[in-house]
Amino acid sequence: MTFAGKQVLIFGGTGLLGRHLTEALSARGAAVTVASRHPPSDPGVARWVCCDITNAEQVAEAYRQARPEHVVQLAAALQMACEAHPELVVGTNLAGTDAVLRNAAKHDVEHVFLASSLAIYGELQGELDESLAPNASAGLYGCAKWLEEKLGVRYAALHGFRFTALRYCAVFGPSEAASAGMAQVRKRIESTRLGAPITIAEASGDEKAQLTYVSDAVDATLALMSASELRHAEYNIAGPRENYMSLRDYHAQIASLFPRTADVTFTGRAKSGGLPRIDRLTQDAGFVPSISVVDGLRRIYPAEL
Repeated sequence: MTFAGKQVLIFGGTGLLGRHLTEALSARGAAVTVASRHPPSDPGVARWVCCDITNAEQVAEAYRQARPEHVVQLAAALQMACEAHPELVVGTNLAGTDAVLRNAAKHDVEHVFLASSLAIYGELQGELDESLAPNASAGLYGCAKWLEEKLGVRYAALHGFRFTALRYCAVFGPSEAASAGMAQVRKRIESTRLGAPITIAEASGDEKAQLTYVSDAVDATLALMSASELRHAEYNIAGPRENYMSLRDYHAQIASLFPRTADVTFTGRAKSGGLPRIDRLTQDAGFVPSISVVDGLRRIYPAEL
């Protein structure tokens, strides 16, 4: 899989997924420009353009400097942040994605990839395929992600570029979560490996998700970016089925590896999702996830094992 000579612009490329995707694309020969508020941790991997996704002129300048063929829109406020501060839904997520799409129409971009989320399905249970529509349980964040997808499909139809929404599910890996969401909750649960008990006020512990280690998420993204034909506008991206577990199960996995692991007390409630199907991803891009939760934790904390 090579991206030699490809110009790729990544908005929000300094978070967990963005950092690893930037490194993977650069290693495969792509010329990557990261547009973000803060510079990448490794400045040698990509060119950096200072860009706040809420600033339309900075978004336009990022396009002018990068001259991209492919654009990846990762910048967003996450679920709990959107629920606590609903102005972020419109001011950051919707307005930011709209600016990315409008500029794609002006700069002869070939393909825009949007980081969407399985939050679109809300608390629907059972198997989740991409044909399911959002419902009231999706909340502000999930409904806004669905609207961002619809904006992308419409802009692409009007202006002749390709658009693909990537519905990531519970990505975890070796990085702190910058925005309030379930990724931040899982990071706090991971901290119990050091022996100090914690209380989680945002969840009951029974909330389930199919965890996706970041390398699986990146490899799935690369597979879709390099596929000769994508027959759909939306793709679920998730880890192996064995990774479908509750927060309590996640804590138990940590305890199985780290003998000092302390207790977690859960006092709240959050959304619990169903089991995502990845048939489209496998059929159109030939990708099958392989990293279990235990394997992922071993990769995050190798020096402690």
